[in-house]
Amino acid sequence: MSFRIFNTLFLSILFLSFGFTQDRTAYQVDGNVFFEDGDNHGGVQISFYDLLQDPPQLTDSTFSDDSGYYEIDMESGYYLVNWSNAGYVPWELGGFAHGGSD
Repeated sequence: MSFRIFNTLFLSILFLSFGFTQDRTAYQVDGNVFFEDGDNHGGVQISFYDLLQDPPQLTDSTFSDDSGYYEIDMESGYYLVNWSNAGYVPWELGGFAHGGSD
């Protein structure tokens, strides 16, 4: 089965270009996932793995609704983001850093 997730990540956070802070403020991450071959875009699991752990540890996850929308509150950090759904090939975005300064 052919599968591609088109993902547009709308972030209400600031990206860190280098370094990390001890600030553990939660930021909202939201976006949309779309199946190429259907109208129902729900049920996609979006998982966040902490890359500062060895081996990387699952920090949190959420699921998309029928329109493909998802949102989750995440602490600042350095993550591998994985989009997956049963019967499809998962898609990953590695080295996703997010955080902010007040």
